This record gives sequence, structure tokens and C-alpha cells, in this order.
Amino acid sequence: MLKINKLLLAILLLLITATFFLIYNIYSLRESKKDLENLKTTLEERKKENQELTQKVEEIKNQKLEEEKEVKKENFRVVKAFVTAYNTTVAQTDNDPCNAKFGYICGRDDVVSCPREIPPNTKVKILGEIYECMDWTALKYNGRYDISFDKDVLGAIKFGKKYLSITIYE
Repeated sequence: MLKINKLLLAILLLLITATFFLIYNIYSLRESKKDLENLKTTLEERKKENQELTQKVEEIKNQKLEEEKEVKKENFRVVKAFVTAYNTTVAQTDNDPCNAKFGYICGRDDVVSCPREIPPNTKVKILGEIYECMDWTALKYNGRYDISFDKDVLGAIKFGKKYLSITIYE
């Protein structure tokens, strides 16, 4: 009888242990399911953001293509001049580096300061890229083109000073 009681007790302990193990696994599965649902939601949000960003990139590309088509239709002339680079920082401009003579330029990668005889907002092509004349160079640098590298100081230093052909679209 004592052996049967010990055997029953051992079986009971095994059943209790198995029950706790089963409850733990069920709880873990519920938590895993919640985590999976959260991951699915996050993935869907990221996919939507990615689609929106892809659409914006396509819109910008199409806009640039349209601008290039417009520019190609117009009259143009080619000049040779020195081209330098600058940054939209107080140290290199004035106390309001984001506001150029003809508009706001921070965050843009298509801005150039042009010689004073070039009308505002004129498009120019330098090294295959189209830029918009948003400012005039200082009098002492008149005749030069100065490309804005926004906050990329190292990029501007690397660009340096070059004597290049510039296409001016009039």
C-alpha cells in the first residue's frame, strides 16, 4: 500500500508539473502571438511608409525630368568660369544663411550663387547637374559660380575650385 501511495504521489507530481508546463507554454504562445501581431502591424506601417517614400522619390524624379525637358527647350549659352562651393552656415554667409537673395535654400541640393548679370532663378548646368541661381556672388567674386553644399562642409572642401563650362538657360 505504501508503494502504491508513493507511486500515486509521483504520478500526481508529474501531472502537476506537466500542467504547469502546459500553462506556461500556453501563456508563452499567447505572448508570442501578441508579439507576432505587433510585428505584423509594424511591418504593414513600414511598407506603407516605404510606398509613400518611393512615391515621393518618383515624383521628385519626374519633376526633375520635367525641369530638364523645360530647360532643354529654351535658349542657352555656354560660358567658362570658376566654380567653387560653399555651405549654408553663418561662418560662410551671414546671420541668416538659409535665406538667399531670391529665396529659401536650406535643405536644397540644386542651388548656386551666380554672377550679378545672371537674372534671379535662372537655371544653369554645371557638371551635368541643373542648379537654380538663388543668389549673387559677392562683388569681389563676381564672375564666379558658387554651388551650395548646404551643411556638407567636407563635400564643399572636396569640391574645391574648378574652371568649368557652364550652360546658362535663358
